[in-house]
Amino acid sequence: MAERLPWIAHWLRGVACYRTGDYEAASTHYIRAFEHAKYSAGEMQYLLVNQYLEVMAKNKRWLPFKQGAQWACFLGISIRYIRDKEPTEENMRNAFGILGLTQMQYTSL
Repeated sequence: MAERLPWIAHWLRGVACYRTGDYEAASTHYIRAFEHAKYSAGEMQYLLVNQYLEVMAKNKRWLPFKQGAQWACFLGISIRYIRDKEPTEENMRNAFGILGLTQMQYTSL
């Protein structure tokens, strides 16, 4: 399965690191998962993209966050804390700030 869906192994490693609070290590795996899953994650794309965005925010990585948010908008995937708002720079920065808080954690990991 790792050969056919390489993003899954990275996603699971990212989730494991996220759960321990090691957001730096999680970001490495989420970046790889995001890159490999862009066209193949199917119904899991929403979870992966939103978890990726949260981890990028927690690591203060604005450019990958912005690029991921733009990719989500391109695919029509809603982004936490933006949802029905326009994906303006200001709205993305607000979401980046909220998701970057250590107290804010994705509930369904």
